[in-house]
Amino acid sequence: MGKKIIKFKAKLNGDNQVDPGPILTQARGKASLKYNTRTGIISWDISLKGLLSEIDPNIGVHIHLGKSGTNGPVLVNITKLCGSGKFPKKNVKDLLKGNTYINVHTFNHPNGVVRGQIIKVGESYDCDCYQPCEKYH
Repeated sequence: MGKKIIKFKAKLNGDNQVDPGPILTQARGKASLKYNTRTGIISWDISLKGLLSEIDPNIGVHIHLGKSGTNGPVLVNITKLCGSGKFPKKNVKDLLKGNTYINVHTFNHPNGVVRGQIIKVGESYDCDCYQPCEKYH
């Protein structure tokens, strides 16, 4: 049997943005995430539409700690919309309870333009094979 993988999703929009927020924007996005319980690696595939300015590379995209309606500290820095990184072990319970979110920061909205809570959708056992994202961003 392979490693246990927990699957998550997030729906990103301006209505979810907090302080300032909500943000009136046509921008939106979605994310599929997988957390490997053995390695502590979280992988993501994020798609975005309708951004009126570029993602600010000095701020970027992050996974934050925080319940819906609250802001919180950065847990994972996302440098590519399709990638992976180490998730802090001390925050795994927060991830499982829906107390984390993705926030996209642009030049026009440095505090964030779209945001979405990360919600658990299931779990499975996968092989130890590397599986790239379905599409490149």
